[in-house]
Amino acid sequence: MKSTGAGSTLLIVFFIMTALLIAGAALWHSTSLMVQIGHMRQQHVQQEYLTEGLLQYGVACCKEQINYLIEQARSGKKSHTFSLQKWPPSTGMHTGIITCEMTEKYCMLRAQLLEKQVMCCAAQCRVYFKLNGKKKLTSLYIDGWTLNAA
Repeated sequence: MKSTGAGSTLLIVFFIMTALLIAGAALWHSTSLMVQIGHMRQQHVQQEYLTEGLLQYGVACCKEQINYLIEQARSGKKSHTFSLQKWPPSTGMHTGIITCEMTEKYCMLRAQLLEKQVMCCAAQCRVYFKLNGKKKLTSLYIDGWTLNAA
């Protein structure tokens, strides 16, 4: 039986340790990328929910102020822009901009969510309205809801 020297045993241990180190580094790299992708996805979904909430706030404001918006549209001012410096009100990490453009039958609402003066997400919808003879809102219909991530 032939015995191996101390140098060749050390060399075999070195190669095994190198292979394990490379495999561990590759596994760590792929795991860290998956964590980063998961964090980005969570942030993206949060921005979508905040933008949807901003647009729903715009719909509520439009519903509340529909007569004023119609009067302003008839006098020539068809577009209104509202800015919310702290959105959502609980944390206030973003800025929200709501734009309302009036037409004869509906108003087009656009909401933009900004983080550090950079647009994160945008959404828009058409709000159809019907008024009775006393200029009271009888029905409200939301159509064409689109959400665009930046």
